[in-house]
Amino acid sequence: MSKGQPTTKTESSSSSFDWDKVPWLPTRTQFFFLLLFYFGLHTIVRGFVSETAGIDDCDQIIRAQIWSWGYGPQPPLYTWLLKIFLSVFGFNIFAVTALKELALLGIYILTYANTRIITRSHPCGVLAAVAIQFNPSISWESHRELTHSILTSLFVLATIYSFLRLKLDSWKSYFLFGVCAAVGTLSKPNYLIFLGALLCAVVSLKETRSLILHKKMLMAIVAAALLCAPNAYWIWEHRELAFSSLHKFKVSEIESWGASMAKALPKWIVDLVVHVGPMLAVFFLIFWKKLFRSKCHSAEEKILWRTVLFILGIVTASILIFKVTGFRDRWLQPLFVWLPILLVAALREQLSPLRLMLTLHLSVLVASAVVVIAPGRLLLTEPLAKNEILNTPYRRFAADLKPIFDNTECIIAADYRIAGNLRLLFPSKFVTSPEFADLFPRVTGRCVLVWDTTAGEEPPKQFLQFAESISGKKNLGARTTAQEILKYHQTKTMQLATAVLD
Repeated sequence: MSKGQPTTKTESSSSSFDWDKVPWLPTRTQFFFLLLFYFGLHTIVRGFVSETAGIDDCDQIIRAQIWSWGYGPQPPLYTWLLKIFLSVFGFNIFAVTALKELALLGIYILTYANTRIITRSHPCGVLAAVAIQFNPSISWESHRELTHSILTSLFVLATIYSFLRLKLDSWKSYFLFGVCAAVGTLSKPNYLIFLGALLCAVVSLKETRSLILHKKMLMAIVAAALLCAPNAYWIWEHRELAFSSLHKFKVSEIESWGASMAKALPKWIVDLVVHVGPMLAVFFLIFWKKLFRSKCHSAEEKILWRTVLFILGIVTASILIFKVTGFRDRWLQPLFVWLPILLVAALREQLSPLRLMLTLHLSVLVASAVVVIAPGRLLLTEPLAKNEILNTPYRRFAADLKPIFDNTECIIAADYRIAGNLRLLFPSKFVTSPEFADLFPRVTGRCVLVWDTTAGEEPPKQFLQFAESISGKKNLGARTTAQEILKYHQTKTMQLATAVLD
């Protein structure tokens, strides 16, 4: 929160050390360039090791064929951005990866910026940013998979940044807060848990209550509502499609409340510990003698602490009320992505060059391991007897099947992983699969069916039913097969079959 609203004065530095005399500490510009190099390296390595899109990316590549205010259970923002990236940078894995890595870069930069605002300390900002490496969901899983969770984490941090910049005498700051709330809502539904917890925390604190009760907040709410209104209308008009993934929550309607809680609460606690445990363990090892000297220095920190408590309360209450037993670890990423900001702010008086150096070295070690292991897991799939979708040689399949696809308007694949990768290689063709039965309208023109014959020579019955429903055609033409050795394998092969649908 900036000048113009109630707050508490904060220290101007993290400790009594003269950080200007610490030669190994990178400047802000140097630190940002290091981050840019790291995420750029991930983008380049990912593209050279495998041109194949992963599971989550394939799903988004198919949805990004059209502009829409909704694409299914997830809000549309990530799909919009991917559609733009593919149009600007071309249909290739570099464009797909660049969007993800750019969002991750933003997470680290905003973590630094938010910490810098609260602590007025460059070393604290660096420490908070590098501490993200100790969150496996971000440092590992986000490079491997994930889409919407990464973008939502970015806008959670952007919302915190806009909140910290709120001024009672500035309409612009409130409008920016409303825009951040809107784009966060359009990125993933669990953003609303964070936003609700943040607003409850602000209202619960006397020093900051006026920020929410001010007339300018009404303008921010109206702006956010107007930006989200088209998506809300789309959800209302496509309720079955929008809520089609509710089964993932595994809401128990048969079991008793006690039996459901016996499953749900332990899983929620385990997921929470697994998610935040590694980062807390690192801070404990480095600051353990000083942990009990941590304290709140400002109203901003009190709000963040209370936000944590409200998030825990909202999620726990939701689990208890709705008997949710299918909570997933990756859903926690946006809710706790800002935890390093809070930890560093609380421990800033105990920060020393030695502690910062230890954290930096450990984060560099983790970063180096991720850069090596991420592509290494693909290179070692044969020695480790693993089956990895990213080893599928779709480019070679595309060369084999190009004569068939050249004279067709639509490619109907039996699996969305095949569909997504074929869409990258044939961007002028409309590509779909049964997973998108309710998203796209009927197709016209010549269609070609594509399926993996590993499970059987004949196309699956449900696949044929879907192809008939979307095209209005029943007759299968001559079958063509293409077989290729999997990438990084000497003998293991995969075979695709195609047939024209007339």
